[in-house]
Amino acid sequence: MNVVLDARQDIGERAHVGWFFLHPDNFTRIRMARNFRAQLVLWKRIELIEKQDRRLVVATLFAFVAQLVTDFSCADQNALGGSDFAVGNNPLEPRPGKILDRRGSIGGGWLSSLLIRKGWSVKKLHKLILMSQAYQQSSQFDARAAEKDAENRLLWRYSPRRLEGEAIRDAMLAASGKLNPKMYGPSFRPFQVVKNSGSYHSYQPVDSDDPELQRRTVYRMNVNSGGNPMLEALDCPLPSVKTPKRTATTTALQALSLMNNAFVQRQSKAFSERLTKEAADTSSRVQRAFLLALGRRAGPDELAQSVSLVEQHGLETFCWGLFNASEFLYVH
Repeated sequence: MNVVLDARQDIGERAHVGWFFLHPDNFTRIRMARNFRAQLVLWKRIELIEKQDRRLVVATLFAFVAQLVTDFSCADQNALGGSDFAVGNNPLEPRPGKILDRRGSIGGGWLSSLLIRKGWSVKKLHKLILMSQAYQQSSQFDARAAEKDAENRLLWRYSPRRLEGEAIRDAMLAASGKLNPKMYGPSFRPFQVVKNSGSYHSYQPVDSDDPELQRRTVYRMNVNSGGNPMLEALDCPLPSVKTPKRTATTTALQALSLMNNAFVQRQSKAFSERLTKEAADTSSRVQRAFLLALGRRAGPDELAQSVSLVEQHGLETFCWGLFNASEFLYVH
């Protein structure tokens, strides 16, 4: 694996280390490496890193692991040091601070020393984070706690987060029964190549019931000018832009896409057709819909209101409403 090193000799060791980690080419290649232990060996073998600069290495590693494991969902980055990972607009730029100096805290010197004692095992670090009480908390709201800590910086609950655009699309396909489980092989192409005059070609997005186009979104071939409007509205990164960390926005366009996008409308219809085949009456269909879309049964009030909605506006409208429900779109 080739890496970029700064050839200048007139800067300090810490600047060398920071330049190496933050150079976009190095970071991209390191993230793509399959063996994380090999990455650590690479980092530790850089001759310019002296002992006192290992703090920067560990801080960078924690920032990397925090994004991979938690996707900054536990009160953003707060579970592993909060804003100590953020400098300016780059959330992955390391800044050694509380994470290495506050002994005994979840992001303190105890965690960094444990990582080193365990042989730099990222798997064990993952296990520690995922089995922690803070990570396993529910998202239940507590008004008293919110008065003291509205931003949840003290991690009194799990901060709900919206699913990625790809996961939302896949969840709709799974609920409607249209998901193509095919794995591996070439990517599916949700676009047509339009040959214009000369050598100029353009890409026209395609949205149809073709089973090949109903595969998981991870197998989608993405081109700059043939993107998916719904995915882009849901902060799916553009292929032409490096995106170390996705943005998480809330816009009116997202709500409009989830209501009016042709894909959503089609999956709502397919979902209703599936429910009609799998359940005999309205109540059973509502309960089946809740199980498929939300993973739970409907409560008494929810059941009564849903049955009334189906009787007045049809099963397809009810399915469309479920796909737009916060419980379907957010991880709680």
